Amino acid sequence: MGQSGPDSLMSSARDDAGNRDEDKPVLRHEFVGMMFAITVGEIAVNLYNLIALGNISYHLPAYSHLLLCMCVVATSWVGWTQSLSPGARRDVKRSLEPEFIILLIDVLLVIEYYLLVKYVDVQTDEGITRYNPSILPESILIIVIFCTFFVWDFFTKCVVSDKANPEKWWPNLALRILVTLVCVGLAFITFYFIHSAKGIGIVYADFALIALVFLFRAAKDLVSAYYPSVRGGRRQASVVTIDPCEAKIAKILAVSWTSLFLFALAVLCFLSQQRGSIGFVTQHIASQSSPGATEPKAVQKMRIIKVYIAGPYSKGDVAINVRNAIAAGDRLYEAGFVPFIPHFTHFWHMLFPKEYERWLEYDNYWLPDCDCVLRLPGESGGADKEVDFARKLGKRIFMSEDDLRAAYPEVHPIHETDSLTH
Repeated sequence: MGQSGPDSLMSSARDDAGNRDEDKPVLRHEFVGMMFAITVGEIAVNLYNLIALGNISYHLPAYSHLLLCMCVVATSWVGWTQSLSPGARRDVKRSLEPEFIILLIDVLLVIEYYLLVKYVDVQTDEGITRYNPSILPESILIIVIFCTFFVWDFFTKCVVSDKANPEKWWPNLALRILVTLVCVGLAFITFYFIHSAKGIGIVYADFALIALVFLFRAAKDLVSAYYPSVRGGRRQASVVTIDPCEAKIAKILAVSWTSLFLFALAVLCFLSQQRGSIGFVTQHIASQSSPGATEPKAVQKMRIIKVYIAGPYSKGDVAINVRNAIAAGDRLYEAGFVPFIPHFTHFWHMLFPKEYERWLEYDNYWLPDCDCVLRLPGESGGADKEVDFARKLGKRIFMSEDDLRAAYPEVHPIHETDSLTH
């Protein structure tokens, strides 16, 4: 006979509470949800800084990066909170258990989102605004994020399994893991095509990454539409039928985002071919066209290496410092390099004086476009900051002209290049 009365009511209440605890991992949601909120707040701060700078068209790559961040965070939040994976529905009760490891992976993912936001191109340091449009950090982080997705899927679907319904693992959960694995591969392929994009190509690269993020979510929704899952244990399990309308919508969205993703990659290939020297694909095809062959001498002379001259200005004799910087730039120019000499603003300042910080900001706008930095001898806080900034950008730093010339043997004196063109 079944139980009745207060005992049965209390037992039922405990069962209901247990089911609610299983379906709503409160501790994980509160902790990770707080981290999501911090990341969204950082997006808002960056957006405010961008709007304050004005000139939307000039800062368009930064806006597209922020849009990518918003799409990654929003889609991840929806997918994470609605996940039916066994490991995603269980709360953390103690450390050193699978659920705690899943919590650590959740935290790692949100940290990666935060880093994605922090790598937005416009950065302010000590009152100086630096704008360095690049897709390289974002493309690398997207690969890291998708790899973390795969680890998360493995733990939530394989390590922590639904023992009450072992038949749920195939095909729904297994196919969702496969989708993640495929998107990891697509992230690497996307990096191959976009990591050296410049100018408007950065916007298309961001669009390709956004399309990949939505393709990932649409593919998982497609799996769920054709292989629906159920919540809870055997007591809640029921026969689940496929909703034709939902399946059709999921298929349309998956095909649409796949098409947009391929379209963005095609545009990037076209832009790289048009610009020639900046397209990684073009460079790769050119290098593979005749295996083992070296570039013709005339082609080698066409390579342009832009060098940023960083050296003392206000410390010591200003006139001597300016002369030394211009002399170094002149020697490099005669050697076939293209130098940028920030000390030339000394003469500009004589006619139209400006604050010291504004000159530093002006120089920092040019530094990202240079290939390397030559640090001249002498004490200089400003030059040290320029070198630190260049290192953050991944630029090569040289402490002598001899080391610089040795690093680029393909660059030759300008008079030799001129003789090739006559």
